[in-house]
Order: sequence, then structure tokens, then C-alpha cells
Amino acid sequence: MVVSFKDPQVVRTPRARTLSAEAALGAHIVRPDTDLASDTTIEHVWLDSLNDRVALYYQSGVLLIVGPAADSDSDPSQVLANEKDVVAAGYGAAVLIQVDGVTAVATEQNFAGNDQCGTPGADCIPAQNNPSAISMVLGDRSVELLAHIPLGDLTKIADSIA
Repeated sequence: MVVSFKDPQVVRTPRARTLSAEAALGAHIVRPDTDLASDTTIEHVWLDSLNDRVALYYQSGVLLIVGPAADSDSDPSQVLANEKDVVAAGYGAAVLIQVDGVTAVATEQNFAGNDQCGTPGADCIPAQNNPSAISMVLGDRSVELLAHIPLGDLTKIADSIA
């Protein structure tokens, strides 16, 4: 079941909507605290209580998705191996970065492609209109940030997550 906490008759403030989602999940929802994404700029909160996932959409266009980490994510060496596999399979679209001491997979917005389209036998990845994205595991939670902003700005938002 997916519940939206935007209805002003249900809960009036962004912080209250987030706290309602936390109560429904029974867990703290990690959130950023910057001028582009903070409790005061939350525009919409979605809760998927069946899958223990929540999404917060900020006025700046930043989307934060938090859910349970995969079972294999309980082993830090496996997390790093998985992240390296994602980067290796990304044809240069993704890189590993450090976010407040945690290794994360990052993708810059509008990936230019791999210049292999039309080359016989090559894997073609055309130019994309994708948002910048950061994906990481914080404790027992999977955290994803997406926005059509420079990756450096999204990294600053990720660094502020608590």
C-alpha cells in the first residue's frame, strides 16, 4: 500500500508529514539538511509501507528514496564489490565517490553516451537525459538521491544526510 502524506487535511507541515511516515515505518528516515533539501522544503512524502520505503520530494526537484538495504548489504566488503560491479557495467556513466566517509555510486546528469552506437559488435549506450544520482548504503538503509542538478551540488546534499 502506498500512502501520500501531501493532503493538508491529514498533516499540515512537511516535518509533520515526515514524522507521520517515520511513525508508519517504525524507523527514522535519514534526511538532508541544506538549502536545496531540508525538512522545511519537503513538498511531498510518499510511503510504501509494504516494502518499508519512503520517498521525499523537495521544492528544488531533489528526490530522496530510502528503503531497506539488501541482505548482501550487511557485509561492507560485499557492498563495495557490488558498487564496483555497477561502475564497471556503466561504461563510464557511474563513478565511486565518498559521501561523508561512505562509498557511493554517483552518476552525472545527462550522460553523453559511450560513442559506440553504430560500431559493429559494440554495446551502444546513447546520450541520456538522466538526473544526477547518488546511491549508497547507510547502516541498514539504502539511500538514493536524484535531481537535475550538477553532481557536485547533489554530493553536498548527500553529505548533509543524517
